[in-house]
Amino acid sequence: YHRAPMSLLTLDGQKPTYALAKTLDTFSKRHHLRVFSTDDQWAGEQVWLSSSTQDIGIGFSADQKTFIHQIDHNIDHERTKVVKATEPRSGRYHLASALVSNTDLHPLIERIADLRPDADEARRRLADPPIVLALPGSRMTEIRRLTGIFGAAIARVAASAGPLDLVVPTVPHLATLVREAVADWAVTPRLAVQPADKWAAFRGARAALAASGTVTLELALAGVPTVAAYRLHAIEAIVARLIRIQSRLPSVILANLVIGENVVPELLQEDCTPEQLADALLPLLSDTLQRRRQIEAFGRLDDIMAIGTEAPSAKAAAIVIDAARRGRHAAAISEPR
Repeated sequence: YHRAPMSLLTLDGQKPTYALAKTLDTFSKRHHLRVFSTDDQWAGEQVWLSSSTQDIGIGFSADQKTFIHQIDHNIDHERTKVVKATEPRSGRYHLASALVSNTDLHPLIERIADLRPDADEARRRLADPPIVLALPGSRMTEIRRLTGIFGAAIARVAASAGPLDLVVPTVPHLATLVREAVADWAVTPRLAVQPADKWAAFRGARAALAASGTVTLELALAGVPTVAAYRLHAIEAIVARLIRIQSRLPSVILANLVIGENVVPELLQEDCTPEQLADALLPLLSDTLQRRRQIEAFGRLDDIMAIGTEAPSAKAAAIVIDAARRGRHAAAISEPR
C-alpha cells in the first residue's frame, strides 16, 4: 500500500531509495523491504543493497510514547521470503537464494584498509594526549539516552588520566543533534562527521566507549580496545533479557560473538553508569592486562574472518551464481517436454 507508516532506517546515514510494505490483512503484521542505491559496481552493474523485516505484533514504546510494531528477530526467514516472492514465475528462469551467515562474508572486510593504522597513525595511538572515541549510538533515542552517561564517564576518565583528545564520530543527518547533546560535556569533543574523518579517528584512537552495535566489530577490526554499553527503557529491557535467555546468547556485543570470547566489557542497563563505564575505560588507556587481552583477541579476527583472502563480495557473488545455475538446471529437468 502507498500510505502506511514506516520507520526511517538509514544505511550509513542514507535514506532508502525505495521503501515497500506488504500487508497481511491485519494492522499488526506486515512485510517491509527497504532498498538502497550505492555508487559501487560489480561486473559493470550498479550495486543495490536491501534490508527486509517482518512486523509480527504490536508493542508500546516508552521512548516514543506510542504503539509500535515488533519485528521478528529471525530475519533470515524474511530474506528467504523476499527472494521467493520476487523470483520470476517462468520455469525457464529460476533464481535461487543462497543465504549465509559466514563471518568471512562480512562487508567490513572490504574496508579493512580504512580501519588499519599506518606507521604514523600507530605511533599516534601511543602518544599523548590519547585519542579516545565516544560513540553513543546511531539512532536519536540512543543518543538522547546515552550521551549524558557517556559524557559523565569521559569526565571521570579525564580527571584520572589527564587531558584527552576526544572524538565523537557521527553521520551528517545526526550531526546537529549530537553537537547539541555534547555541548555541556566537561571534555569538549571533536565531531567526525564525514566517513574519512571517522576512519582516521579509528586509526589513531587508543580506546573507545561505544554503544552496542556493529561499531564494536569495526573497532575490533581497527584494533581499538573498547568498552561497550547500552541502556533500554525498563519494559524493553525485560523483553531483551527474555530473548537473550531464550537464545542463550553469551554476549550481545557483536565483536565478542565473532571472536567467541567476551573480551569487550559489556555494561548494560543498571551497569551502564558513569562510574562503571569510567572504571572499565580507564585501564584501556595504558599497557594493562585488560588492554593486552583485547588487542590479542582482535588479532585473531584476521583468521576468523579470512581477511586477506578473496573479497566477500566476490565470494557472495560466486555463491549466488552457483545457486542460480543449479536452480536453472533443476528447472530445466522439471519442465515438461
